[in-house]
Amino acid sequence: MKSLTEWLNSEETRKLRKISIRRMLEQVFLRDPMRTIYYDPEIMYSPVDGTVLYVHEKINPNDEVVDIKGKIYNLKKILEDESYNSPSIVIGIFLSFFDVHMSRIPTNGFVKVRSVDPIVTNNLSMRDMENEILKQIVHPKRFRRSLEFLYYNQRDIVEVVHPLGFKYYIVLIADQEVNANVFMIDEDGEFVNQGDRIAIIRYGSLGELVIPLNNKIEFECLLKSPKKTEDFVHVEAGIDPLIKIKSKKKILNNNFFKEVK
Repeated sequence: MKSLTEWLNSEETRKLRKISIRRMLEQVFLRDPMRTIYYDPEIMYSPVDGTVLYVHEKINPNDEVVDIKGKIYNLKKILEDESYNSPSIVIGIFLSFFDVHMSRIPTNGFVKVRSVDPIVTNNLSMRDMENEILKQIVHPKRFRRSLEFLYYNQRDIVEVVHPLGFKYYIVLIADQEVNANVFMIDEDGEFVNQGDRIAIIRYGSLGELVIPLNNKIEFECLLKSPKKTEDFVHVEAGIDPLIKIKSKKKILNNNFFKEVK
């Protein structure tokens, strides 16, 4: 895990910023570099590369995840489920133009994909948010004016059933220029191993990790929501830990998921 400053000043990012837009789109953007993938059943790794914008260690279904110019944006809106009633952990990660756009599964699990329509039609551009991050002028009290796309843009929801039996969700939100993510898994359901690729995220995007809380398993957030510009961090999919899972239950084997399917 790097600070935003460290990532922006890294050799890789500095090289990417010198590449022409045409070459970036044609040769670099959809890159899928080799990387070490870690396996730890007690850890949930980041599902995407990007800058962590917000972390809610416990938020109720009707509470605002983020204030978007007076519009309601809560867990029920994120998951397009008015019956959703569980307090949850929510982590929002923004993918810039220079990030690797390959999403990976944070844990072992049985996954299904559900596409939902925008809360309001007409996708919006994410360029304002992108500019704030790349110029390092993003601030926790100001960046919300750039997040209106959360309310308007199309979302794909990846539902994961963990071997311990609990569910969590990865929400992928598309940019203005596209209206779909390209999945590398069976969208009707399959078992996926921790760190496996699940989707190519098209152009700019935002990924949200939503974990419903329960009284059988304890989840420990390993990072905090930024309070000032210097607090923003950059994470990588399958590498940087976001959540520690604490449970006395034994992890079930893969036959459990075959029965579920």
